[in-house]
Amino acid sequence: MNVVENKVKEILKNSKNIFVYCGTTVHKLAGLNGVLAEHIAYEIEDYYGYSSEEIVTDNFLTRRVKFFFDYYQNIILGKTDPGVLPIAEEIRDLQKYINIETVATDTIYSLYERAGVDNVISINGTVENNYCPNCGKQYDANYVRAHRIIPHCEKCQVPLRPGFTLVGETIDNGLISKAINEAEKCDTFLVIGSSLRDKVFKNLIKYYEGENLILINDKEMFGDDIANYRMYGDIEAILKKFLDEISSELPMREKPVKKEKTETVETAETTDAADTADTADKADTADTADK
Repeated sequence: MNVVENKVKEILKNSKNIFVYCGTTVHKLAGLNGVLAEHIAYEIEDYYGYSSEEIVTDNFLTRRVKFFFDYYQNIILGKTDPGVLPIAEEIRDLQKYINIETVATDTIYSLYERAGVDNVISINGTVENNYCPNCGKQYDANYVRAHRIIPHCEKCQVPLRPGFTLVGETIDNGLISKAINEAEKCDTFLVIGSSLRDKVFKNLIKYYEGENLILINDKEMFGDDIANYRMYGDIEAILKKFLDEISSELPMREKPVKKEKTETVETAETTDAADTADTADKADTADTADK
């Protein structure tokens, strides 16, 4: 390990409350497009005749529903399930040794929950929580992927609404409030795979008063100099190095992080569902941008 890596390792080992913010670089490295899919913007406009910013809106969902779900199924979700990502598994395993109390993300793919990471806040919502606007029954991404053209509620026979924030909508106050509260309490703020100019990050960092802002990303970006410590390269390899070193130096934590309650959602194979409950609290709301 170099000097910066050794310093960061010691900070992580000795921190009492680590807040992790994971950005869109992680899902892009996994081959997932995200909501706006900026890297294929020209292809999207050529194929659909509209930009992604126009398609992923309430206007298209209500007035051009077939159009909306074609984009959702083929661009946002893709043909196959991404599975569990190694980066998410490494964060999960690091939680066993260091005090990572909360992981917040603006990605919509439930990558961290699926890996078993504790206390995840998906600020922009998730593709796993699509729901019926009439009865509230939830349906996961595999259900949407399997039901081509327009996925409907099996009970009400109305088109589903996606479980993530659409372009032009504001972030859920309850989710951003929860993330802000956790960011306020932490002594170390670890950013993984995100620009520090990201709107959600900028909304959270205002409430952090510590001096351990750590950035791990695949490449340097404008604005990174606000971080106290920076590391660039293969994110998976960097986290793996920290995991190997820390696990050899520290025992497993005696008390595991308390898991959040999870909702049961409709899948392509099952019919169980649970109603969701949202809470609202004090927060600055932010328009969605890169998810």
